[in-house]
Amino acid sequence: MALFSERKGLKPLKKPIQYEEFDEETRNQFWTVLSLTIFQYYSPPNYLGTTTLESNRAEALIRKVWMWYFKRPIDILQNPNMGIDQIRSTIIKGKWNDILDLMEFIIKNYDEIRIDGLRDFLNEIFESESCGYRFVNNEISEITDPNEIKSIEEATETNDVYSKHIERSLELLTDRKNHDYRNSIKESISAVEAICRDICGNKSATLGEALKHMRSTVVIQPAFEQAMSKLYGFTSEAGGIRHSLTDKSVDISFYDAKYFLVICSAFINYLKALL
Repeated sequence: MALFSERKGLKPLKKPIQYEEFDEETRNQFWTVLSLTIFQYYSPPNYLGTTTLESNRAEALIRKVWMWYFKRPIDILQNPNMGIDQIRSTIIKGKWNDILDLMEFIIKNYDEIRIDGLRDFLNEIFESESCGYRFVNNEISEITDPNEIKSIEEATETNDVYSKHIERSLELLTDRKNHDYRNSIKESISAVEAICRDICGNKSATLGEALKHMRSTVVIQPAFEQAMSKLYGFTSEAGGIRHSLTDKSVDISFYDAKYFLVICSAFINYLKALL
């Protein structure tokens, strides 16, 4: 909802996309969310030596961040407030990628019952502050379209083999230190192959064979079947995706791997709906 200054044209209605940097307002909001949902609940033991459950959860997370994210020796952590100060300093003053890494680490190590709410809250800030990032499951990605995010999350709802392939594809796509777009595509198409094998009951079938055998179980629109067969053909022919690299290997970009992840997730969801 536009405020007075925005309606009068005194301030822009929307910020420019924040990519590989965050302004002061955005950093403040990140810290506010983390503080209000986690760190404000830490308090030292009372005179009886007891603490609250929320305080224990916060302290456990602070210690994990100190040891395994900041990689500092635990014996110099005089009290958890030192860890909170270090986390705050990273969010307020740190590099943009360190902020993303830290928030991702917190989401992956926070209480499982509460991560959905925290993740949604941070995504709201990403969106409202025009940041080019979103949490997809527990990974921060450059995928920002809500329909694409929903498709990927739906494809990873179960513990099936195909869900694990999609999860791995997302990890390879979003790894900011060592992304692997080729293997991300391979994992995406392997996810489709896995669910098709399950449906046709042949664990060794190729995707093309499985699509044909599936016709007796589910009715797939011929255009969808042909499209997926062609994508599978691309991964088989394009050097270095499903085979070793050659001099003729094609260059694979983030957007190529993102397309495969989204389209393969959507196809898996389509098949699940038909069963």
